[in-house]
Amino acid sequence: MAGEFYVSNLVGDFDYQAYLDKLREVKLIPVNQLKVQEQQISAKVKALSSIASVFSSVGKAASALSDEKIYETLKATVSNPEIASASVTGNPVEGSYSLEVSQLARANTYKVGTISSVSDPDEIISVSGSLEIKYLRNGKSKVISINYENKSLREIVEEINNSEDLRATLVNTGTVDSPDYQLVVTSAETGTGNKITGIDDTSNPGDDSSGFFSEDSSKTYESQSAQDAKIKINGVEFKSYTNDFDNKIDGLKITVKKTGTVNLKVENDYGQIKSKLKKLLEAYNKLHDTLGSLTSKGQPLQGEYSLHSLERTLFNLITNKLGKYGILDTEGSPETTKGHLILNENQLEEVISNPDFQKELKSVSEVIKDYVDSFEISLDNMRSRYQSRIRDIEERVDFMQDLIDKEIESMRLRFAKLETYLSEMKAIQMRIKGFASYLSQNQDKK
Repeated sequence: MAGEFYVSNLVGDFDYQAYLDKLREVKLIPVNQLKVQEQQISAKVKALSSIASVFSSVGKAASALSDEKIYETLKATVSNPEIASASVTGNPVEGSYSLEVSQLARANTYKVGTISSVSDPDEIISVSGSLEIKYLRNGKSKVISINYENKSLREIVEEINNSEDLRATLVNTGTVDSPDYQLVVTSAETGTGNKITGIDDTSNPGDDSSGFFSEDSSKTYESQSAQDAKIKINGVEFKSYTNDFDNKIDGLKITVKKTGTVNLKVENDYGQIKSKLKKLLEAYNKLHDTLGSLTSKGQPLQGEYSLHSLERTLFNLITNKLGKYGILDTEGSPETTKGHLILNENQLEEVISNPDFQKELKSVSEVIKDYVDSFEISLDNMRSRYQSRIRDIEERVDFMQDLIDKEIESMRLRFAKLETYLSEMKAIQMRIKGFASYLSQNQDKK
């Protein structure tokens, strides 16, 4: 139309925020690639830490085999453990002994009768007086005195049991229909050095004319005498308040359980050598499995075959010197072996007491420990290099993200200003269109 002025598409439906989000996404692609790389390197560091931990366990297991004590340990064995047992507490002399157990220790027991029958153990005692029990505690005289007035028989039992030296209980010497409760007192410890030496009712010394407890020997009496344990070692007799005999053979504790005769032997104990050697092989096998797992396809250390030098070196250190004794086997057949070293325990029993074998074992343990100590430094250096790369990547990521954030923010501000400008231009356009329309209408009238 003649005279019309039109500015097109100055303000439309353009969503610049969606555009900026997409732009940010595109610009972050190299950043995200760096983050993936960082994750991969972090996985390598974690995997190396796992290897270092297992590798360190090999060193610790090897170090344990160099401990002189495990080659000097003694053990005591008894031919019949039902009769007695023995344990090493010091440095006994190696040898064999004849041990005869003729008597076991037992505690002293008294049945303490009452003057009158007691049908109810909870009935309160109305008469006055005290029950006095004299006894020995490891050979020393002691006494316990219980004032029984206004107490029940059951409460007296509880009071005796609160002591450290005596034990008490109630027995029914009557019948179910006609009960008669009596007190039974036993030494807490066994032997003649812990026996009861006297029981008195202080209100009726020597007779049953008054008081509560009877001193009549038909009612109050020793039901089980105190007894010491007795043994003979190579014909020499020993006694003990308890069933334990300490240092009758220097550095040895003997515990008797029943009467009889047994052979007692003190000899070298190679159990710790065997146990610690098995732990060394287990630690090596775990390292083998860990390396195989973490360097296989798709794993963090895939392709890091240099790490297998750890395994090869350890394998050679172990087998070159110990293999000649025939104590090492591999697990499985040649086709299916897992690469594990296992112990031939039967062959170990044949050589374990051999001084040359023990010397070789100590030598191997020292060499392995030195190797582990030296290679741990290499593993630490590898981890340090990877961690340095992670720090570099993190710095690059932070720098790139900062640049992208600033660029996007700058564009957002420009788009915002442009939107304001376009809005103003649209308002001018509307006024121009209105003016043009006005002019057109006036021209048509002419």
